[in-house]
Amino acid sequence: MKAHQAQYVPGLDLLRFFAACIVMVFHLAFWSWAFPAGQIALASHGVANFQDWDTFAPFGWAGVQIFFVISGFVIVVSAERSSAYKFFVSRFTRLVPAVWICATIALLAWLLVDAGMRPLSLFAMYVRSVAFFPTGAWIDSVYWTLGVEICFYALMLILLLIDRQRWIKPVMCTIGLISTLFWIGYTVAAQDKHSAMFELFSSVQWSRLAQLLLIQHGVFFAFGVLL
Repeated sequence: MKAHQAQYVPGLDLLRFFAACIVMVFHLAFWSWAFPAGQIALASHGVANFQDWDTFAPFGWAGVQIFFVISGFVIVVSAERSSAYKFFVSRFTRLVPAVWICATIALLAWLLVDAGMRPLSLFAMYVRSVAFFPTGAWIDSVYWTLGVEICFYALMLILLLIDRQRWIKPVMCTIGLISTLFWIGYTVAAQDKHSAMFELFSSVQWSRLAQLLLIQHGVFFAFGVLL
């Protein structure tokens, strides 16, 4: 579908719902016991333990990538039809209130479950979350995706500010290519997990800076942009 022809696509909401469900299952039915030091395990006191679901729950991480593809598809349509100001206002009004509300609910939940977290630490994580601080710890660990999304938004905003909407697809193709080459290199390096090359690619994989530069996830945004 061409960007200039795009209208509301009902199927996108169904896809969002599906992605949200599998991410939720991933965290509740896999991450809660696979990562005992994580926030879900701490908040649930180990009660959330669904190891019988381990045949499919571990693959729920793919929901995040689905969201990135959807974001690429939707945002490029918004960017190509908007001024920089309208684009900024649109992103701000959609994102900020929701994050503030959800972060506040998460803070209250932490206080209610008595997971052994100090109130001062919780408040610090809350502030980092509502301030959209790019690095954690956040009041909810899933907030890591917000920084990645915002970096993508910022790139679109910059192109709008310099009146270069026509650069959006070429720029995203370049980012997508870099991201693809990274994952190809990682896959090749993973054949020998004791090699220096694998250590290098692993360090990039878990680097927050690399995430914010869209090295890991740029290919998904690019795919959405090019749909």
